[in-house]
Amino acid sequence: MTRRGTRIRGRRLGVCAAAVLMSLAWAPSASAQVSVRGFVQAAHLRFAASRSIEATTGSPAGAAWGGGAQVGFGRLFVQGSIERYRADGRRVFVLDDRVFDLGIPNRIAITPVQLTAGYRTGSRVAAYGGGGIGVYRFAESAPFGPRAGSPADAPEGAMVPPLGPPYGGDVRETHRGWHVLGGVETPLQRWLWIGGEAQWSWVPDALGAGGVSAAFDETDLGGLTLRVKLSAGF
Repeated sequence: MTRRGTRIRGRRLGVCAAAVLMSLAWAPSASAQVSVRGFVQAAHLRFAASRSIEATTGSPAGAAWGGGAQVGFGRLFVQGSIERYRADGRRVFVLDDRVFDLGIPNRIAITPVQLTAGYRTGSRVAAYGGGGIGVYRFAESAPFGPRAGSPADAPEGAMVPPLGPPYGGDVRETHRGWHVLGGVETPLQRWLWIGGEAQWSWVPDALGAGGVSAAFDETDLGGLTLRVKLSAGF
């Protein structure tokens, strides 16, 4: 299957999962018990664009922190969340598949805002799954170094944004994505729960127009997220 075919398939899967689960969540039975929770979460991200992220930050993965709120209707739930990943690295350029460090500090920040619908089963140890849509804010800057330069001064073969641009201004972009997730949780108190969660997300065509991601032919800003989640509510 081609890269374009893979992106289309992932997009369709995310859209279908979100549509089915959200339609269920917004049509609870009259006898469903309503619950409200707030939660905080710590996450480990492994990016689909692993070579691009590693070339710029030194690692293909990183930590993120976030939180959100969830409303349950019996076994169905809808939740909104926000998460933040930030990493400092170096601006680089790629020539003949080799990465050259330019010595210019570089900062990357990714902020997903996600809406998820899902279904929970079990009591003492509950398992759940769901899917939904999200908006991903991507920002790249050189907070301590040069932010612009003349194209005539750029090294031969140097790339342009995003991810490690040696020359040019800061990057601020917003992209749409889809995700599916699953996890388990158990109560610590009647009002407090702890759980673990895994999520896969697709953010197609967010990268690859220029910069290191174009050199490595990586276009997806999504990937695998593993979370520890602490929820409180009634």
